Amino acid sequence: GKLDPDVVAAVIGGVADACLANHMALLGGETAEMPDMYPVGEYDLAGFIVGSVAPDLVVDGSAIRMGDVVIGFPSTGLHTNGYSLARKLIGLNGDPKHDRTILDHTLPGGSTLGASLLAEHRSYLPDILPLLGDGLVRGMAHITGGGLKENLPRTLPSGSIARLDPEAWVKPPIFDELIGKGRVSLEERYRVFNMGIGFVVVVREADRDNVLDRCPEARQIGEVVDRITSDESAVQGLTC
Repeated sequence: GKLDPDVVAAVIGGVADACLANHMALLGGETAEMPDMYPVGEYDLAGFIVGSVAPDLVVDGSAIRMGDVVIGFPSTGLHTNGYSLARKLIGLNGDPKHDRTILDHTLPGGSTLGASLLAEHRSYLPDILPLLGDGLVRGMAHITGGGLKENLPRTLPSGSIARLDPEAWVKPPIFDELIGKGRVSLEERYRVFNMGIGFVVVVREADRDNVLDRCPEARQIGEVVDRITSDESAVQGLTC
């Protein structure tokens, strides 16, 4: 609502640091004061990234074959999706005293609920870029809105499905906490939340050990198999 130079400097500094860490240039921006739109102390931040790729280097999933393996990279929490459902599940009502009691609750591992909800969205560039450079990636998907249920199928060729093992990775405590607050169906939790997997690549089975050795945090979470019937879900095995 009102321009605060210290806040502006902190925000732009954070964005610049993130750009530097991810080999990007911050080319410019615009700042507008709208006191009739935003109350004092609140601000809205929007940004976008533009890049380019040579046509012969595009990874569109067309190289995926049956028997390829699905490698998952862990998330740090909700990342950028699922906050509307999360607020509803934990019962935030906008009253500072009421909400602070909820957000200060300690989760397994020592983090508070509030800190876990605000966990930084990790960058997967340091892991993924070298794999792309060596031609190891046949398909990839950023697990954002829609979760594994909707994002992974976008990289799969027709006639194939991904059979996943949800016990193959450790889910951050925030997800058990949220799901335990209400009756969230399997369908909804894997569509709204990333459930601990923030990025997925599909590689040849022969390249699996190489990829996992280079990316120690990653796990094989499934495989690509033939679709038997046309009405089969493109992602199967998400049973817990």
